[in-house]
Amino acid sequence: MKKYVCTVCWWIYDEAKGDPDNGIAPGTKFEDLPADYVCPVCGAGKDEFEVYEGWLLIIVRENNKQYLTMKAMWGNIES
Repeated sequence: MKKYVCTVCWWIYDEAKGDPDNGIAPGTKFEDLPADYVCPVCGAGKDEFEVYEGWLLIIVRENNKQYLTMKAMWGNIES
């Protein structure tokens, strides 16, 4: 089973878990979600989701300070 990440707010739809709070049973494939399904966190439509492939750790440097952040990965990662 796959996972999909909302590219707007980073919420992850896990096919194995479904979205029971919104009437989506565990095991429901992303492509079988209703056409009007929206992200339960931000309201983005299905077209704003991409296949989730894990997390990417990023070091951000700003004003001579370093910050460590995590970002969801999807699609092809290019350097």
